[in-house]
Amino acid sequence: MSNEIQQFRQPATDSSPRFEQDTRTDERQTGDAVLRLQNVTKRFGGATAVSGLDLTVRDGELLTLLGPSGCGKTTTLRMIAGLESPSEGRIRVGDTTVAGIDGFTSPENRDVGLVFQEFALFPHLTVAENIAFGLDGSDTERVEMLLDLVGLTGYGDRSPTDLSGGERQRVALARSLAPEPDVLLLDEPFSNLDVRLRVEMREEVRRILKETGVTAVSVTHDQEEAMSISDRVAVMYDGQLEQVDTPERVFQQPRSRFVASFLGHASFVSGRVDGDTVESGLGPISRASVDGLATQYDGTRVDVMLRPDDVVARPAREAEANGRAVHRRFLGPTVLYRVELDSGDTVGCMHNHDTEIPLNEPLRVELDVGHDLAWFPSDADRTADSE
Repeated sequence: MSNEIQQFRQPATDSSPRFEQDTRTDERQTGDAVLRLQNVTKRFGGATAVSGLDLTVRDGELLTLLGPSGCGKTTTLRMIAGLESPSEGRIRVGDTTVAGIDGFTSPENRDVGLVFQEFALFPHLTVAENIAFGLDGSDTERVEMLLDLVGLTGYGDRSPTDLSGGERQRVALARSLAPEPDVLLLDEPFSNLDVRLRVEMREEVRRILKETGVTAVSVTHDQEEAMSISDRVAVMYDGQLEQVDTPERVFQQPRSRFVASFLGHASFVSGRVDGDTVESGLGPISRASVDGLATQYDGTRVDVMLRPDDVVARPAREAEANGRAVHRRFLGPTVLYRVELDSGDTVGCMHNHDTEIPLNEPLRVELDVGHDLAWFPSDADRTADSE
């Protein structure tokens, strides 16, 4: 694996004051707690799928559980739905404990709706009958209202087999909303759609959820999907929550190296804290632009995280050069370059598709940022301390 984008698969173990804050809850969130998981653990035999998970979802919020395959996000969703029971801990929906030492509420008796990734519509029922399936009796007025809400007015008499993928997803969403659940769960809701329709439906589903004020929890491994539709993102790794925060803060201020690398492209530049600057292979970085760099790190080495759009490169004379591009990846609108610095660090550098950066030629690589940079204690220092 190249050093262009360092794919860390271990959470940070640093115990400095910067990492002592519990980021698993966000006190800035307002509204009543509609869903609360407290110390939830799930074991399958000797394997632990979810470990000590604490999470609160508030009224009208859209929260997405994001992580790689096997991280425990789908198991968490199934426990909320009642399809699995936790081995330990408690789950509350509104004021009711639906799983815990006091008992277990079956899925049909929870005020929870579920949209499956396969949509799970009944082919022998019409669209209107599918939507009305979860209602008590025939409520044609509510069915018509939901058809209008999801943009399918006039589709009530059609068969689901006659609909496109996006239309079937709208029907599945309307059916789940029909009984007015306290919480709506979405299991990889866009995975069966083509790329163009996937983007369109993300925006449409968010609009519908916000218009109805429904509290929702979504599960996905798609970073772009999570960042584009969510009020908050809960990043999971190895059965635990790494960070819960707004998409912007999770992306720009990750609390572990795993979160930094999992959300988009990330590079790490080593530097030494020296007064008002961090001396690095990109030159001095203003200490004021490095988020929360406490005084106890004076004189130590740190790793500053950079995204590809934080760095610019231009051809330069050998005397002023500090790196060389060694790989080019065309991405359509942009080109991602892997740039090896003279310091030994490697960074990703993003340029517009019509800007040509020569490979294996002298480059001047510099920072171009308008936001605070995240940082982590240096791997080298941690390794030295442990020896």
